[in-house]
Amino acid sequence: MANWVQLSSEVVHEGAFLTLHRDRVVKPDGAGTGFYEHVSVDDVVRVVVLDDHGRVAIVEDDFYLQRRRVRHLPGGGSAGEEPQQAARRRENRWHYVWVLSRKAQRLN
Repeated sequence: MANWVQLSSEVVHEGAFLTLHRDRVVKPDGAGTGFYEHVSVDDVVRVVVLDDHGRVAIVEDDFYLQRRRVRHLPGGGSAGEEPQQAARRRENRWHYVWVLSRKAQRLN
């Protein structure tokens, strides 16, 4: 299988919580070039929380863009903290916490 090839990248919007990028790419199938838009969020932490029975904790919130309730991993803004510190602050009532930021890491 071929890979995506990035030809260029531009920042379309930079806000307080996210950055919107627009990359010009060659598609993996080689069928020409196109644009791939994506969002990066650097100030967010998600955690995988397991209870004593190995079950994963999932939360449910109202999401504006989906216009419905969505189930997802618990987490949120890290407020400039290291991901591990932010996860402990946000989710300190659970056992067996894994942090998902740029790389998964077990906290306890």
